[in-house]
Amino acid sequence: MYFWKSENPKMRSTSPSPSEIDAAYQDWDRTATIANFKVTCYLGLVLMPAGTVLDYFVYPDRVVEFLKLRLLCDVLIAGWLSLLATPFAKKHCRSLGVALAMLPAFFISLMIYRIPGGASSPYYAGLNLVLLAVGFVMNWTFLESLVATTLIIIMYLAACLANGSIHQFGIFFNNVYFLSLTGIIVVTGRFFHSKIRYNEFAFRYQLDQSKQELEFSNSQLSEKNTELEKANRDIREAEAQLVQSEKMASLGLLAAKIAHEIRNPLNYARMNLDTLRKRFKNLPPEQHAEAGAIVADMSDGFTRIDSIVSDLLTFSQPGGQEPEPVDVAHIFKTTLRYVANQLEEKNIRLEQNLTLGHLIWVNRQQFNQVLVNLLENSIDALSAKEFSGDDQPTITVSCRLENDRQLISIRDNGAGIDPQNLAKIFDPFFTTKDIGKGTGLGLSICFGIVRGYSGNLRVESAPGKFCEFIIDLPANDPSKPAHGNA
Repeated sequence: MYFWKSENPKMRSTSPSPSEIDAAYQDWDRTATIANFKVTCYLGLVLMPAGTVLDYFVYPDRVVEFLKLRLLCDVLIAGWLSLLATPFAKKHCRSLGVALAMLPAFFISLMIYRIPGGASSPYYAGLNLVLLAVGFVMNWTFLESLVATTLIIIMYLAACLANGSIHQFGIFFNNVYFLSLTGIIVVTGRFFHSKIRYNEFAFRYQLDQSKQELEFSNSQLSEKNTELEKANRDIREAEAQLVQSEKMASLGLLAAKIAHEIRNPLNYARMNLDTLRKRFKNLPPEQHAEAGAIVADMSDGFTRIDSIVSDLLTFSQPGGQEPEPVDVAHIFKTTLRYVANQLEEKNIRLEQNLTLGHLIWVNRQQFNQVLVNLLENSIDALSAKEFSGDDQPTITVSCRLENDRQLISIRDNGAGIDPQNLAKIFDPFFTTKDIGKGTGLGLSICFGIVRGYSGNLRVESAPGKFCEFIIDLPANDPSKPAHGNA
């Protein structure tokens, strides 16, 4: 029923003050009162001319005269109705309301004056109707009702005194008595009704304010919960990255030591292999084929061990080369040369959302290695999934700037990653490929390279739907202050 919005609910901490409720009530009451006054005007416009029927039966010789008075009253009421739409009416609605009630009362009293023996006229009942309108249609205060009632009784007294019918004292006293009783009932009713009306408004106003405060508090709480959830999520991600970084750093040191320890005996073994290869020349021709195959297998094994050792050294020192500003779109063109044949052979569509101007600070050769590795992973994932209908294997590469960070995304609609493997994919030697098809160092090396340039490599995936690797790198030289690159 009552809807008030607090101008600044953020500033409210207590219940509304009585003065605030009074101000809100007055503002609402003016609007409601003017609406009731309009209803009263419409009633007057209809009922005053309708009284001509009474004139016809009670005072047939005065039908025309009274009709003129009734129409004149309607003209004045119509003027009042048009006035109610003005700012003046909103400011002085109470005074105008009292004057409005006096219009029909004045013309009824004037008709009583024009009737010989007016004190005995039944038209005094019309004044009772006006009093009832004051009591039940127009939302007046106790004082306004008292003033209106008093003026109506005074008008009746004046009409009877003016036409000399006051000598019919019994009838005159009876009419004045009933008018006074009606007035007392109306004034008393308005007194209690006004109090009830105000208390009801105050209650609903306070309830509405409390509801707004509760809604605002809930909104604030929801925002705080959202912020807290985001903060907790960021903390968990930071902790996971820190754990991963510490783990990778420790494994990097271990890998460096292992690589060093393996490379020394590996070099001895290669030297011995070269010696064996020279001595095989002295063997009989029929033994050359068998010995050659053995030596070839040993050479392949040493080459593979050397490759693993090289990967371990790269993993242990990922950021050892000096970074330089590199345009993402430009370096990707270079990367594409390494995988173009695989994309074509496997009918994989490549979508590029790259524009010139996205700079990152990396070593060009190392970052090429990261992009090639991630693209080959996507190609392998797409090869492991069966596509049907309009669904086509697709790799999407994009780059965007967010808060002085360049986010490079490589997304495919392949088989995705099993949720239980997501936390382990950057671990050294972890792989889901068949034995002999991967060492499990690729993503670990990529993670280490990106981390070496103050970046982060993360992954998002839904099994059977997609997998997305996001490379997060500074858009400015991380070794210099941000303002130094303006």
